[in-house]
Amino acid sequence: MEQLATPVSAAPQSAERRRSGVRAWTLIPTYLGSLFAGALLKRGLGLSEYVALQLTNAVTFSALFIWWFVLTAPRPRSVRAAMGQPLGLAGCGLAMAMGLGVSCLGYIELLSSNFRELWYAASTGGTSIIRLTGADPANLVAFLFLVVVGPLVEELVFRATLFRAWRARWNPTVAVLASSVAFAVLHPQKVESFLSALAYVLLYTRTRSLWASVLAHSLGNATVAALGALHYFWPSPKLVLSGSVEHATFALALLSGAGIWLHFVIKSWRTLGAPLSPESVPATSALPTAPAELRTGSQLG
Repeated sequence: MEQLATPVSAAPQSAERRRSGVRAWTLIPTYLGSLFAGALLKRGLGLSEYVALQLTNAVTFSALFIWWFVLTAPRPRSVRAAMGQPLGLAGCGLAMAMGLGVSCLGYIELLSSNFRELWYAASTGGTSIIRLTGADPANLVAFLFLVVVGPLVEELVFRATLFRAWRARWNPTVAVLASSVAFAVLHPQKVESFLSALAYVLLYTRTRSLWASVLAHSLGNATVAALGALHYFWPSPKLVLSGSVEHATFALALLSGAGIWLHFVIKSWRTLGAPLSPESVPATSALPTAPAELRTGSQLG
């Protein structure tokens, strides 16, 4: 008599499979809801603008982290599974180079509105005064949000979740462009944010470590924080460029950083489809399923 097949319990859903099923639109009410909650707390508690901003940041990053934790966090919980392999010396070097590169890109975008004045001063041997301003890390809480909490949460959401989810559904190029656009939408400097997001994705796929993109992201934000803190030590923080040589030296420094970014992006683009974890599948392939015989629990042969 043929023995009936014994059903087996379903295996725990892998993080890769959960990522592929993520609905990105759920991030919109999560983000907007956190902003609305921050506004309500500001009005209800009568907080100052600065305190309300820090409270809104706390609510927003908490909401984004919970969104990631519920939808795609590895089960069982594991820092290694969430962040990828430990970052080696070479990976640290790449991350530091990209931190420098995205900082230069940000400065180029800020100065682009004054390009004609800068060019005129440089070509005529005149003087340019560049105000050195950035996000003011007025206390330790603001600094931690800008340099530690923000980069970590945003990398988990945009690189470890959205990029990988869209890569599994579409192709790597569409995934990196879409996730970078989504990242830029939430930041004031749109062009620099989009270009930096490209670098963060490629750091992630090239090193197979989210620590690399977190480090580069943190270094880029730390540069902004350093500029914002200058007024504590320098009454009127500014950079004065006199003559063509100083203008050319400043421009060369910024273009060198942008060149580092461009070289890295071109060289690393082929890694977009690389597996990022043992369970990863090729970027445009469907997720594998077990044979019917194994799913019903019968023996082969």
